[in-house]
Amino acid sequence: QIAYLHKHKFGIKRVAFNTEGTVLAGIGFKHDHAASFWKIDPHGGMPQSLPVASGDTSTDNSWGGKLLTSVRLGSNINAMVSVKSERTAQPIPEKGEDEGKTKCENAETFVVAGEDGVVTYWSMKFVDDEKNVLTLSPLPGGLPKAFHKTHFVDVAAGENGRVYAITRKGVLCAFSKNRMMEKWVNLDSGAAFCLSVSKSYLAAGCAGGVVRVFKKTSLSYVCTL
Repeated sequence: QIAYLHKHKFGIKRVAFNTEGTVLAGIGFKHDHAASFWKIDPHGGMPQSLPVASGDTSTDNSWGGKLLTSVRLGSNINAMVSVKSERTAQPIPEKGEDEGKTKCENAETFVVAGEDGVVTYWSMKFVDDEKNVLTLSPLPGGLPKAFHKTHFVDVAAGENGRVYAITRKGVLCAFSKNRMMEKWVNLDSGAAFCLSVSKSYLAAGCAGGVVRVFKKTSLSYVCTL
C-alpha cells in the first residue's frame, strides 16, 4: 500500500484517473452520494511504504493523495469516465511574434452517468499554478425527452470529447463533443451491463451471454459474439 485516500465513509462504487493521471476521482454508493477528487503525482515514483499494522493506514504519501474537493451528487451514479477535449481557443496576450494568434488548451472532464437520465460533465479547472485548488463546473448532457428517465449503466470515452453510454434496457448512445446525444441504437437485448471502446469499435456486454459490436463512428452493427 502506497497511499490511503481519505473522504468516503462507505463503499466506493467507481474510481477513475483523469487522462493525465494527475487526478483520481471516486464515487461512493448511494449512502453518501458524494464524488471526491484527489491530487496524484504521476511522476513521483514508488514511495517507501511505512509499516502498516492491523487497522493502521499510515503510509508515505509522497505518491499524492491530497484531497482537492468533494461534491454531493443528487442521483445514483453508476458509471464514470475521464474525457479530454480541446478547450475553446483563447487570444495570446503576450507581445511578440505570436501576438494576435490564439492558443488551445486541453480541457479535462469527468463524465458521470446514472439513474433518471443523468449524464453530467464535470469540467475541471485548476485556479493556481501548483494545482492544489480545483474547481468543478457541472454541465448536463443533452438528452432527447424520451431518455429523461433512462437508467444509464456504463460510459466510455472516445476521441476529442466524444462519449458513449449504454442504458440498462439495452440502448447504445453517442454524445458529441458538445455534450448532445446525437445517435443511438437498440442492442436488441433485454438488458445491457458494460461498454468498452477501441480505436474503431464499441463492444457492449448484454444479457444472455451476448456481446454486440458496433462501428464507433456510425454505430452501425458489426457482429454478435
